[in-house]
Amino acid sequence: MKTRRLKIGQLLGSIFTVLVAVSVLLAYVLFAPQVNERLDLHKGAVLTFLQKDAIDGVHEDELTSIVRYRVNEQGELGEIMYGEPHSHPAIQADKELHIDLWERFTKLTPVLDLNLIHVYELATDGPDGTVAQVLQSTEEIDAWIFAIDPLDVFDSSGNVLKEEFALTLAHEFAHLLTVSEGQIEYSEEVFDTYWQSAYEKAMEQARSECEQYFLHEGCSTSASYLNLFVESFWSQDMLAQFERVSQIEDVQLQDEALLAFYDQYYWEFLNDYAATHPEEDFAESFAQFLLIDVDAGDSVYLQKIRFFEQFPELVEMRMAVREAYANF
Repeated sequence: MKTRRLKIGQLLGSIFTVLVAVSVLLAYVLFAPQVNERLDLHKGAVLTFLQKDAIDGVHEDELTSIVRYRVNEQGELGEIMYGEPHSHPAIQADKELHIDLWERFTKLTPVLDLNLIHVYELATDGPDGTVAQVLQSTEEIDAWIFAIDPLDVFDSSGNVLKEEFALTLAHEFAHLLTVSEGQIEYSEEVFDTYWQSAYEKAMEQARSECEQYFLHEGCSTSASYLNLFVESFWSQDMLAQFERVSQIEDVQLQDEALLAFYDQYYWEFLNDYAATHPEEDFAESFAQFLLIDVDAGDSVYLQKIRFFEQFPELVEMRMAVREAYANF
């Protein structure tokens, strides 16, 4: 073994190196957990601190807004519209998380006309609630708000619930498809009177003038995917029965009536949620069509999924979505 003496300069340099190394180690021990929490959050690991952060100020029956962004014509996030102090500061401050969830949606739905979405929102009703939703804007008749609840995107270990999240995004994509160009004739009267006492009368008038399936926003066109879907799978008796259920004002009684409706026709629906509304039936079926291969069979709910195969543009759309899903 060879040995050698260190000169004073070398010795001091070595001591300095050791001190630097110790400082780095201490910094890591003290601050790395915080850094890793933020990195894990950006990567998709919400973890316990985020879930605790989102408990206060949450209303289980509605989404509480955390942050909103304007979306420009290119589908890019613009100015923050809602950034005041909030009971969810960790989520609100993490812009990387906001961007990550938005990019997951836009990458999964590459054929979506993003001009429909004018506002992107993160909101929550607590864990295990509404994962995402689309709402018509009050500013423009054909403008929509797209909202995601970050607490429902991850499991308790902080891993992205890939299939569930992707199916939810595809479901919301389906709703946006039904209100896209050529699929609906928006009702100006309904839109203009939404916050007024004349709203119900305007809605009734618009519904009576619509010979196709009527959405709350207007009349579907005769060749629209939604109108053809409802004509194919919802009989007049079913629609009339559903309409009676929808008129029940008591929430609990309506939920019970919807469950009874599902029990009566369960073999026709993919799940109980699909039976809550013709538009939800359409969205659930379309999401399955986009992402999941179905078994052979003549069950009505399988026919609903295969219904979309008659449209070449939707088959092409499915190919693009599945390609994106492979890297989701």
